[in-house]
Amino acid sequence: MSKSIKEILEHPLSAPIFLFALAFGLRLALVISASDFPLFRIPIVDMEYHDEWARAIAAGNFWGDEAFFRAPLYPYFLALLYAISGGSITFTRIVQAAIGGSSAVVCYFVGLELFRERRIAFTGAALLATIWTALYFDVELLLVVLEIFFGLLAVLFLSKARRGRTVHFALAGLFIGLYAITRPTILAFALFLWLIYVLARPRLDKKTVVKGLVLCYAIIIAIILPVTLRNYVVADDFVLISSQGGVNLYIGNNAESDGSSARLPGVDRWDGYYEAKGIAETETNRELKPSEVDRYYINKTIGFIKSRPVDAAKLLLWKAYLYTNAIELANNFDGNFLRQRLDVLKYDPVSLYVIFPFSFLGMGVLIRRFREYSPAYLFVIIYSATVVLFFVSDKFRMPVVPFLCLFAAAGFFWSWGKIKVKDWKRLVPAAAILAGLFVYCWIPPKGYSEDANFAQSGAALGMLYQELGRYEEAEKEMSAALERDPYNSTALVFMGNLYLETDRIDEAAELYERVLLHDPYDIQALTNLGIYHTEKGDFNKAYGYFETALDAYPKDAKTLYFLAKTLEADGRRDEAMEKLRSAVRYEPDFKAGYVLLGDLAEKSGGLDETEGAYRALLEMNPKDPVGTLGLAQTMHKKGDYAQAEDFYRRYLDTYGPEASDIDAVKYNLACCLAQQGKSDEAVELLAEIIGNDPERFREYAAEDPELASLHDNNEFERLTD
Repeated sequence: MSKSIKEILEHPLSAPIFLFALAFGLRLALVISASDFPLFRIPIVDMEYHDEWARAIAAGNFWGDEAFFRAPLYPYFLALLYAISGGSITFTRIVQAAIGGSSAVVCYFVGLELFRERRIAFTGAALLATIWTALYFDVELLLVVLEIFFGLLAVLFLSKARRGRTVHFALAGLFIGLYAITRPTILAFALFLWLIYVLARPRLDKKTVVKGLVLCYAIIIAIILPVTLRNYVVADDFVLISSQGGVNLYIGNNAESDGSSARLPGVDRWDGYYEAKGIAETETNRELKPSEVDRYYINKTIGFIKSRPVDAAKLLLWKAYLYTNAIELANNFDGNFLRQRLDVLKYDPVSLYVIFPFSFLGMGVLIRRFREYSPAYLFVIIYSATVVLFFVSDKFRMPVVPFLCLFAAAGFFWSWGKIKVKDWKRLVPAAAILAGLFVYCWIPPKGYSEDANFAQSGAALGMLYQELGRYEEAEKEMSAALERDPYNSTALVFMGNLYLETDRIDEAAELYERVLLHDPYDIQALTNLGIYHTEKGDFNKAYGYFETALDAYPKDAKTLYFLAKTLEADGRRDEAMEKLRSAVRYEPDFKAGYVLLGDLAEKSGGLDETEGAYRALLEMNPKDPVGTLGLAQTMHKKGDYAQAEDFYRRYLDTYGPEASDIDAVKYNLACCLAQQGKSDEAVELLAEIIGNDPERFREYAAEDPELASLHDNNEFERLTD
């Protein structure tokens, strides 16, 4: 029996199978245990962005209508999973858990390929399988799960290609190309692929290397080219993959940057992208294409570096410190807060606090064999440099973690070997360095406040409970957040929003006023106070708050939207519509703005503008129910009965069972059929409607001028008699 167990353990597939089972099992356990956790039910921030983009693709808006702002592969991957599963986020997380499990297996093979020691490969892969950050990011609606997977596969095949096999160069190109349309900054690493083969020992034949690299780069280009062509065809603009680079570069390189916050100076997070575009257009005094906005912010970054080189250098060093410190700096939701709430994440035996010191030690003691480990060294160094060049957060650092896990395992076993042979001459200084690294990695950066971060995350969690209608839990979370940080503006605003929704509007106003004591230009507090005074009927006060908000953020679409609602309530519809036109101009995918604009335009008799508003909704989502029904009704009023029929049918086919007044929609469709001479179809539909609710529709149909052409129809006469 013992022999058979030993044979199983020594089988070449035993370690990969175990690692996949361990990694996938932990990730699946996280998905199951967190299924009722609000953050896993309602995507927020970047997760919401990806979710909405993917659902628009799955709904039929495959090509979009502008150049990609962010790289497209992950949202399209997400859309595919939604199409397969009917939009299930849980199914998506399970698939991603399987990819995360596969990454642990690939990490093992990378370790075998580079380090040639099974214990290093297995330990490094086991660390990746169990570290809590990898568990979380692998099942979150973020790019990280694909970045880790593609990065490991790229390094694996780049390493194998040192033997000269063409297929390995081709596979390396495939996964770097896929990585590029997931996160374009990987192209910086791609520029240095040749160095791996210059450093290779024994050296490959020059002709083999050139041929292999040409094939590798050709495949990378072949994967990127369709994205570039799509951007050009759709937007008449040359954008290689996405236009986000310049904005992100300036976020991390300006006089107000802290090196980790994803916020432009003077831009509120409500509408960051569109405000960033608006700033560029205001300063250049013309409308800009995405590529021009990108170049604008690149030039702004260069200008900052040229004008303040010392400050720029200090900021770069600060970001390098943040990157190499083990604290997790969140860009979406504080992982440390999350870890305290989810049992599967609580009991991780290791974290970056352990992995970082040992990985730095491992990279240091193995530096003499840089040539041998060059694929991993170069990936870590070059990828890390791209993050530091922009700005630092936990999710951006994750793609190097698998390689750090392997280097950490190498550092540990190097230390263990020195202990076993009592090589104190090397061990003592190494231990001192390791101790220093632990101190370096464990001390939080200056300015880091766990209370502030936890308050922010607790408030966000409370907001999600509120969205789910679980008000007691929402208030509990927000109150706990304010206990940790009594003047946290996010917590105060979210608590105020909760009070608004639960009809405690005076308490809400008090909280918003508290925010303004510390930040007189907090746009959410100002806007919500405008809403509060509108509810109170004090329009003059409401206008004052809206104007203050718009003085600070003149192109904020949501503030303009709520100001428009106030103007409409005050009987100033024309001014309200003008504000809405500005709102949707500044934020072209602002759904609520188009809905209200369409409604007000219809009330004003501007059916062309009403039609335009609803068509804009359908451009964002071809199956949008408000846009579909709104356009049907608008075309009906304009007398375009054929188009009205088409949109009524689309609405009924998609939303018929869910429609709140399905008979009214069918009645309008019958009117459109009658107007087109389709008498039999109209009468058949009217028979169904009148049969459902004769008191409502019989007399009305008999007198409706749109049905006058049916008066000679015996069946219609019987139905309306």
